[in-house]
Amino acid sequence: LFAWIFCALTASSAALANEMEERAAITNATERSFLKEDFQQLEETSSAYRTARSRTSSGVWKLSVFYAGITRAIDRQIAAGDREPVFSALEEKLSRWAQRYPDSPVPRIVLSSLHITHAWAYRGTSYAAQVKPENWAPFRKYIALARENLETHKSVAAGDPRWYEM
Repeated sequence: LFAWIFCALTASSAALANEMEERAAITNATERSFLKEDFQQLEETSSAYRTARSRTSSGVWKLSVFYAGITRAIDRQIAAGDREPVFSALEEKLSRWAQRYPDSPVPRIVLSSLHITHAWAYRGTSYAAQVKPENWAPFRKYIALARENLETHKSVAAGDPRWYEM
């Protein structure tokens, strides 16, 4: 019995290690591609994951892990620089991506996610009663921009399940 339990735990640990390695590989590759503005690679990867409905060995959608890589790249850039210039640069990057791939849902979805992140940068994570009154207007502005962007590009972006998560 002990040997069986040991084998089961060892196999489970190996599967978990493989799962985490697979997720890290997807996340890291996506982050690198985003930072290098390798839009072609991002398009090929996201399209493949979306079309094949690919999952990791534990059943996590690879497309979700892909978006996590972009989110990580964005979060690191925001943390490393002055807020407004970084947000402007990221919006410009996403605009270039959308112009190069006008039928792609990804840059539209990521732009809405960026607007939501921008909104929360103003609001902060404290209780609503502790938010400075002057921060509510930009918070609402960026939330509205996120929604407007999603609705404007619904015909393109709704083909991606992430659109429905937003």
